[in-house]
Amino acid sequence: MTYLIILLGVLAIAGSLMWILPSPADRKRMALRQAAIAKGIEVRQTPYNDKNGESVTCIGYTCRIARPQGDIEIILQHELNDSLHWTGWPAAVNDRRLQPHWSALQQMVASLPDDVVRVSITSAYVSVLWQEKGTSEALDNIMHFLHQVKGWLEPSV
Repeated sequence: MTYLIILLGVLAIAGSLMWILPSPADRKRMALRQAAIAKGIEVRQTPYNDKNGESVTCIGYTCRIARPQGDIEIILQHELNDSLHWTGWPAAVNDRRLQPHWSALQQMVASLPDDVVRVSITSAYVSVLWQEKGTSEALDNIMHFLHQVKGWLEPSV
């Protein structure tokens, strides 16, 4: 009888610990976020509402521009159930820093992971809202995109 009580106590403690510890999926997301933070990306949880009224919590990966110049605001997004059709492309880009890279930018946005729902490019930052369903390769793709666009927008010294 004593052994049974001890066993129940140990199982209760082990169960409590298992309940508190993060799941493998949570650990994967934490590893992705830590990798992004280590490379200078700001990571924040952000609510996202698409045009159909669907709401989901995404993670915003943001790269700040050191010395913002000009007035750029490009907000690209797609519906949660349609990752192929991005909306929000301006008819023409008026910023001289983005003009030579316009077609490359469009290709890079098209090659972002399917669970990226929004891309924001302003004079102050470049941001991607991501549902974090991807792997470390998807994160590398996003970080390459953020740093590439930041490189185009930051004034050279």
